[in-house]
Amino acid sequence: MASKKDMQSEVMALIDMGKAMMDKVLSILPFLLSSPSFSANFSTNPFGLLMQLLKHLGVGYDDLENWLTRMLILVVPLLEIATKAILLTNLKHMVSCSVDPRIPEKYRKKYKQSGNSETSQERGIDIDIESIDYLDKLSMSPLSDSGKYSYFGLDGITDSYKFARADDFDAFLWFVIHKGKFPNSAIATVGDEGKLGFHTSGSRTNGASLLETLEVSFEGGKGNQSTILLGNTFMYRNGRTISMCIDNKYGENGQVLKSTIVPTTDNWNSVNWYGRRAYDLGKNLGLHMGINNITNNTKYNGKPRDYSKEFGICNLQYIDQASTDSPIIGTVNNKLKFTILPKPYVHMFKKVLFNGKGELDSSGKYSLSENDAKSILDFSGNKIKIKSGITKKDILPKLFECYPGLTVYEFNYDFVMSMKLFDARVIASTLLDTLQQTQIGISLGISHQHQEPSDMIAEIVKNIINSDDSEVEDCFYKFSNEKYEKLLSNAANKRLNKTDKFYSAKEILSSPTNGDLVKEEEILHRALTNAKVTITEGVEEKDKYGIAQNFIFDLIEKLVEAIVKAVLSPKVLLLFTVNQKIMGGKWEEFTFLDMMKAMINIIYSLVKEIRDMILQELFKLVMEMLSPILALLSNALVLEQLDNYAEAIRDIIRNCPFIWFKFKNQLRDTHIDNVDYADIDIPPEEEKDKPNTNNC
Repeated sequence: MASKKDMQSEVMALIDMGKAMMDKVLSILPFLLSSPSFSANFSTNPFGLLMQLLKHLGVGYDDLENWLTRMLILVVPLLEIATKAILLTNLKHMVSCSVDPRIPEKYRKKYKQSGNSETSQERGIDIDIESIDYLDKLSMSPLSDSGKYSYFGLDGITDSYKFARADDFDAFLWFVIHKGKFPNSAIATVGDEGKLGFHTSGSRTNGASLLETLEVSFEGGKGNQSTILLGNTFMYRNGRTISMCIDNKYGENGQVLKSTIVPTTDNWNSVNWYGRRAYDLGKNLGLHMGINNITNNTKYNGKPRDYSKEFGICNLQYIDQASTDSPIIGTVNNKLKFTILPKPYVHMFKKVLFNGKGELDSSGKYSLSENDAKSILDFSGNKIKIKSGITKKDILPKLFECYPGLTVYEFNYDFVMSMKLFDARVIASTLLDTLQQTQIGISLGISHQHQEPSDMIAEIVKNIINSDDSEVEDCFYKFSNEKYEKLLSNAANKRLNKTDKFYSAKEILSSPTNGDLVKEEEILHRALTNAKVTITEGVEEKDKYGIAQNFIFDLIEKLVEAIVKAVLSPKVLLLFTVNQKIMGGKWEEFTFLDMMKAMINIIYSLVKEIRDMILQELFKLVMEMLSPILALLSNALVLEQLDNYAEAIRDIIRNCPFIWFKFKNQLRDTHIDNVDYADIDIPPEEEKDKPNTNNC
C-alpha cells in the first residue's frame, strides 16, 4: 500500500513539475490551494488513480461530459459484443461433459394439433418472475411515465401490441405478462396458390401468406372502412399458426390505411420470441450491437425492421392462479412457463423445413408433423419433394413454427445474439438513478422492497473494482452482519427520502430520435446539462463549478455499476435460470444473494471487462490532457540540454587561452614524455609470437 502511494505521489509531483515548467503555475495555483486533497488522496485501484489524475490536471466539466457522452454513444455498443461473448462462455461452462447437450423434449413446446384450438402446456420450465426481476421492472408498462426510462426501442410506439415483436426482450416479457392473452382468431381463406383473402371490404394484401409478414392495405372511402384493430388475430381454418395485427397506419380522419400482421404464437395465451438469424451477424454487426450502419460522419442509416427475416426461438406463457393451466403444476402465482419451440421433422438426418409461402426451404422456419409429412411429401428419391396434386392450400394450415437448433449451445447462441443488451439512453437514466440512490434518495423507479438487492449489486461491483485479485474471491459477495445491517439502514433512509430529482433530465432522455446518432448525442448532452443545472440549483455562483465537476466525476465512477445493472436484467437472468433447469439445477428456493453467488463468475468477468474498457478510455483522456505538457516539457528539456552543451564549450574557451591552441604551449608538469621503448625483454622462443605492429 505504501509503495503504491509513493508511486502515485511521484506521478503527481512530476505532473506538478511539468505544470511549473510550462509557466502555468500561476494560473493553477489558486485551484491547487483550494483543493489540497487532490495531491493527498490516493486510490488502491487504477480506476481511482486515473480519476485522481484527471482531477489533478484540472480537467473541466465540458471535457468530461463530452467524454461520457462518447462512451455511451460509441463505446458501450462495442461492449455489447464483448458482454455477449462473456455470457456465452460462462453458459458453455455450465454444460458438463457428462451432460447430454441436446435440448430435452420435455422443454420443447408441443405443437398444436390440427383442428385443436388449445394444446395444454404440460411441458416447459416454470420461472418465478420475482427471481429474475429483482427491481420489479416488469410491473411497469414501457409506455408509462416511470417505465419509459427503463426500456428501449420505444420510438414511435403508441400501442402496446407492437411489443409482441419488441426490440427489448424485457418489454416483450412485460407484454407476455400483461397482454399475452388473445381473443378468438378470425379465419382467413387461402387459395390453391396461397393467395390470402380477408372478409373486409376494400382490402388488398401484398400477396403474402399469414405465415409471412403481411401488409393489408385499404382503399378507404365510404363503405370501405377497415375493421382490423390492433391485437386482432388471424389464422387459417384448422391452422396451427396465429398471426396478429401489431401496427396500423392511420389517415387524416383516423381511418386505417394499412395493417401489419405477423406470426405471433400457436395458441391464445402465449407469445413467441423472434430473433434475427445468427448468420446475419457479420452483415448486420451494428444492428446486433444496438446501432445501425454508422457512416464516416457518424450518422445512422436507419432501416425499417424486417420481420420476415426473424425466426421463432422460444415461447412464453404467463400463469397465475386464474390460468387454466394452473392445476397442472399446483397453486401457481406470478410465474412464466418457458418452452423452446418444437424441433422440425427430421428424415434421414435431414431437417424438413418450409418457408412462409409453403415451399420447401433449408433455411425455413416451419415444419410438419410426422403424419402430415408422410401425406404431403415424397421421400422416394434422393431429393425430398412435394407430392403431385398437393397445393399450398393443403400445406399452409398444417405448418407449425419450429426452432431448428438441436443443442443447448445453439439455443444459447441464437437467444443471446438475437437480443440487444444495452441502450445509451437507458444506461444514462440508470446512471442518474444510481447516483440519486447514492447521494440524494431512492429513485421513483425502484420500489421499496427492491432497494436492498440494488445496494447489494453496488457493493459487489465496488468490491470487485477495488480488488487486485485475478481470481474470484468469496469476499466479493459476503456481507458481515454489520455491513448487511448498514445496507438495510441505508435502504430505509433512502425510502424515507424518496424523490426523483432528475425527473426533467430523464424526460429529455425519453425523447424520440428515430435512429439518428446525432440526435442521440444531442439528447444525452441536453439531459446531462439539465441534471447539472438541477444539482447546482440554489448554490452560490463561486461553488457551482466545483459541484458540477464533482457531479460528472460521480457519474463516471458509477458507470460500471450502471452497465452491470443493465446486464443483470430479467432477460439475462431468465436465460441463466433456463440453463440451470436444463442442466439439472434447482433455483426455486434461491434468494437474490444466492443467485449472485451462483453468477459471481459471470459478474466478475463482466465487471472486469467493463472496468478495463472504461480504464482504456479514461487513460486516453488523461494522455490527451498530458500530451501538450509532455510535448512542451520534452522540447524544454532538449533545449536545456543544448544550452548546457553550449555553456560547457563556452567555459572551455573562457578558461583556456587562445595561444594554447595556436602554439601548442606546453606548461610545466603537463608535458607527456614521448616513450618509444619498453622495459620488456622478449625471449627468443617467444619472438615468433610477437603481435604484428605494422601500422600499415
